[in-house]
Amino acid sequence: MTAADVRKAEFARLKADGIYPCKISVRKGTPIAYISSKDAKRIIDTCTEICTWDPELRKHVTTMYDYTIRGRFLTTSTTEVSGIEDEVRTYTAIDNSTGDAWTEDFLMESTALKWLIDEYQDVETARSYDVDAFREMARVRWGKSEEIDAWLLKKGMIG
Repeated sequence: MTAADVRKAEFARLKADGIYPCKISVRKGTPIAYISSKDAKRIIDTCTEICTWDPELRKHVTTMYDYTIRGRFLTTSTTEVSGIEDEVRTYTAIDNSTGDAWTEDFLMESTALKWLIDEYQDVETARSYDVDAFREMARVRWGKSEEIDAWLLKKGMIG
C-alpha cells in the first residue's frame, strides 16, 4: 500500500467518525492526522468519559474501539511570549492508537511527529531534544534567549 493509499483510507475512516483533518502525513507507514483543537478535544473527552466509567460497567464493554476514535493526531496552538513579536506555535501530539489518548505538548513539530511514531524511548528523551532544538531555533530567529528561557520555565518545560 502506498503512502497515498494510506492517506486516502485514513481520511475516509476519520470522516466516517466526524473528524475532518486538514492533512494526513504518513511517517514510517503510520498515518498522522493534523486536526483542529475542537476535534482534539472531542477525541480526548471521549476517552476520558470512557476511562471514568464505573469498573463494573467497563467489564461488559468488549472493546473500547467502538467508543473512541483511534489513531495518531497532531494539533497546534499559538501563544504569546513576552518580549517576542511573533506568536510561538506549540504542538499537541495525541496517540489514541490504543484508546488511551496519550497526549504530550511539544515545541517543535518534528519532535511531536517522532514521538507519535515511537522514535524516542521515552517522553523525557523527546522533551530534552525538543527544548534544545526549540532554543536553537529561537536563538537564530529572535535572538532573545532570556525571554525564551523565562517562558519555557513558566510552561514547566525546563527546570
